[in-house]
This record gives sequence, structure tokens and C-alpha cells, in this order.
Amino acid sequence: MTKGRMLMLGSLSLLAMTGVLLGAATPPADPGRFAQVAQVDDQYQAYNVEMVEVVGGRFWAPYPKPGEARPQPAAGGSGGVDIAAVMFRKREPIDLAGDTRLRNLARALGPTYVRVSGGWANAVYFHDSDTPPPATPPKGYQSVLTRAQWAGVVDFVKTVGGKLVVSFPVSDGARDASGVWDPDQARRLNAYTEKLGGHIYAAELINEPNAGSMVGLPKGYDAASFARDMAVFRAFRDADAPQMKIVGPGSTGEAGFVIMPRNIGVVPTDALMSAEPRARVDIFSYHFYGTVSKRCAAMDKSAGISPDRALDEDWLARADSTAT
Repeated sequence: MTKGRMLMLGSLSLLAMTGVLLGAATPPADPGRFAQVAQVDDQYQAYNVEMVEVVGGRFWAPYPKPGEARPQPAAGGSGGVDIAAVMFRKREPIDLAGDTRLRNLARALGPTYVRVSGGWANAVYFHDSDTPPPATPPKGYQSVLTRAQWAGVVDFVKTVGGKLVVSFPVSDGARDASGVWDPDQARRLNAYTEKLGGHIYAAELINEPNAGSMVGLPKGYDAASFARDMAVFRAFRDADAPQMKIVGPGSTGEAGFVIMPRNIGVVPTDALMSAEPRARVDIFSYHFYGTVSKRCAAMDKSAGISPDRALDEDWLARADSTAT
């Protein structure tokens, strides 16, 4: 809520109070007389479907029921995200293709952008075949995405009136012998999407590239690596998917996201965007976490926010302060 809006609301409240005191009727608001200050995109709303929800794997565990014992903390991670394993639970893939109730509920949110990404997308292998997928992911990957699973994603997006936004695999398996990003997996995923009658509206090359190895990138990944990979990414986009918008860099945690470990070698966004050759994007993105869930707040008591503070000015202003 901006200060301007606060003043306007304050004035209306004062006017209403004055009307009550003087016995006068409060003038009704007439939105038709308001001056237009901006136009909102039809796809103003958006939500993310984690890639791990599509392929199955260790994802956020349900909150314990009353009286249920909490699992004991253990070292480990999931999908390239190094967070205490106690926070995760093995989950089966969600049924985007056949869950009618889910589709009906999601359709009511549309039109919208549907982003299918997350840390797990950085290291997922797309099995571009109708043959049975490998029992274990190929070397350099951490999970396997099948054609049937992706077909469910594409059909779901169509059904809910969405525009599809993705990120691509960038782990060791998706790189050539010299460590440069190889667009083969991205090319296959895009081609199969088009074959299904779908369309990737926009894509980040990497989910949260500034977090380095925490999100499955090779050790020592730096701004120069990002600039080099983005140049390959743009060449791929121009040749294979000219209508797809490039989104980036998709960084996170630089405004004090407290659970990001301090020793992972975070690469600042300004370094990512200023390294040569300069990364050129159609849409600038960053991942803002204004607060965290109870699971993560347990790691740092200052991270969360109580429900009674949900309308506090300092809370509502976090997005603006982060953007600047």
C-alpha cells in the first residue's frame, strides 16, 4: 500500500466519520469517474508449479498433525536445493492431465501465467521418447521428465487459459565438454511443446542463477559463465523459438532472504547482468520472498511475519524496497 493510497483512504475515512458526526450521507464512490493511471495485463495473476511436482520427488512435507512427532533434522537436500532434509517428503507426481477438480479451480484464476520451474528444473532430464524412461537419471541430472508428464503440463495450461513460462536444465548433464550450456534439452522440450499444439511464452534459462551450486549449477559458476550461457541461450531462442520471450536473470536472496547460506558464493545480479557479453533479456525478473513459511522461519525467527502484521506498511513496502 503506497503512502498516496494511505492518504486517500485516510481522507475517505475522515469524510465518512464527518458525515456520521454531522448526520450527512456519505457520497458514494464512482469508479467510472476515476482517472486511468495504468492498464493491467490480462495475465496479471501468475502461479508456479514446481518441476518436482510434475516429475515426483522430495518436496515440502505436510505440516505435522496435532500430536504427531516431527521428523528429526538431517543433512541433505533435494533437486539441487540444500535445505535440511527434514523439511521434505517423498511426493508422487501430481495428475495435471486427469485431475478435473484441480483444473476447474485453476481455470477460475485465469487468464494467468503458469510458470513450471523451481530449483528442480535446473537438473531435470527430458526423456524425449515414448519408450519407458530410464530407471535412474542420466549422469549430470537429478530427475527424469517424461513426454506424458509434459503433455499433462501443456494440456493443463491450455485448459486453464494460461501462458506457459519455463526454465531449462543447466546442470552438468546439460553442458558440453568445456562446461558451456548445451541447448539440446531445451530444443527438445520446445519442439515437443509445439508438437502438442502448445507454446512456451517465455523462459528463464536458469532458476536463480546467483545461487550457484545451491541450485545445481557447476561449482565455480560465476558471472562470466552466466554471460557465456546466456549468449548461447539467445542464439537458441532466435533460431528455434523466435516468439519466446527471454526472462532473466531470475535471481533471489539479495535483499535478505535469510535461509540462503552465506557460504555458497552468491553472484550479485549486477555482476550477472554486466559481464561480457552483456545478457539481454526481454523481461527482467527477480524472485522476491517477502516472508517464509513456518518451516523455514524455524531456521531464523526473524524471517517470518505474523498474520496480524499482514497489512503493516513496512511489510507491504518490502517489495518496493527490494526492487530498488
